Amino acid sequence: MLFDKFFQRKRTPMKEQTTVPYWAATDVGTVRKTNQDNLYLMQNVQSYQKLRQYRVNGRQELPLLFAICDGMGGGEDGEKASELVAQQLAELDVRYLQTLSDEAFERELTEKLQQINNAVFSGLSNCGALVGCTTTILYVDRQRIFFVNIGDSPGFVLSQGRLQAVTQADNRANQMYLMGKITESERWTHKTKNQLTQYLGMDPEELLVSPHFFRMNHPDVTTTYLIGSDGLIDKCDFSNIARLLGQDETHQLAYELVEEAKCAGSRDNVTAIVVRVEGNKNDIG
Repeated sequence: MLFDKFFQRKRTPMKEQTTVPYWAATDVGTVRKTNQDNLYLMQNVQSYQKLRQYRVNGRQELPLLFAICDGMGGGEDGEKASELVAQQLAELDVRYLQTLSDEAFERELTEKLQQINNAVFSGLSNCGALVGCTTTILYVDRQRIFFVNIGDSPGFVLSQGRLQAVTQADNRANQMYLMGKITESERWTHKTKNQLTQYLGMDPEELLVSPHFFRMNHPDVTTTYLIGSDGLIDKCDFSNIARLLGQDETHQLAYELVEEAKCAGSRDNVTAIVVRVEGNKNDIG
């Protein structure tokens, strides 16, 4: 995880902004036959049969909670796992979440994700040897932004042209990076990046899943937030992600990110959700 003093400034109240623009897209990709990615957009859960190709954009009232759900498993098991996780996330009351302190928010999300883990394990564990789902959540209210993740679906922040990774990947490559055995750039491409150490659907008697939290204050300048499935960064150069995220709102930001990943040679399903929050200045992230 990359921390920066940039994110730790004194809390600045959000300017009068009750809605924010968002863009979302998912695609089966160029290799896989089915799309095991799903995405949660505030009560809007799509059946996996409809997600071979899907994109949407609009404005969302605050508070908001969006999520990437990246399933895994043979047959239709991965699709079922990601849809189940999205359905379970839809049970969260975002208006209640915005009343909570940071500590209470983290407890609430931890308990919910542990419940989801148990639901995936008990409902789908008999389907195959390995069935599960990773998830990364983006939560925004009028005071703060949270990234929450279990697994390796990445989250990024683009501000003043600078792209920062803010989620903690639950895989062997990230462990090696944290131990100093590989470099920052290698942790995204190392051969062990697909060896997950935590995901939703694990046996709760063997491991109590523990999500990672990254909290930010509202920005002083307009800032763009991205969550995606790991297929988004499979081959895509981070400079291209920053370039596409920095475009104005006339562009289909999530769709263009997905298409860039496909053109770069991603071999996985590809999903992206982008949210932009205005700052107190008129810059674009």
